[in-house]
Amino acid sequence: MHCVLNPGTTVADAIEAIRCEVNAGNLIAYAYVAGDDGTLQVVIVLRELMLAAAGQPVHEVMIRKPFYFDPEMQITDAMKAMVKHHVPVYPLCGRNGVLVGIVLGPTRRPLPAFF
Repeated sequence: MHCVLNPGTTVADAIEAIRCEVNAGNLIAYAYVAGDDGTLQVVIVLRELMLAAAGQPVHEVMIRKPFYFDPEMQITDAMKAMVKHHVPVYPLCGRNGVLVGIVLGPTRRPLPAFF
């Protein structure tokens, strides 16, 4: 359900990795770059990836310091964050920022009524 790349991956290799995920039936909204220890470093928006040069490293086309959910967040804080960021998919990081999964955002915008 998500594509994790290493920092040295080129745009061409990232696109191929995403293509493989999609061909396997997985829906991909973003690619994630994680260090050797699994720590989330950046999020890559697919549009930016498609517009980049094939040989360019992915670390040049990324969202630095991405927002992510922590499993320890209170549900109201998570809902407020969804209203603020309103993206389709959020990274979920555990202890020390290690990427452990993703959280799907709402398909509609009913969240403001929650507060």
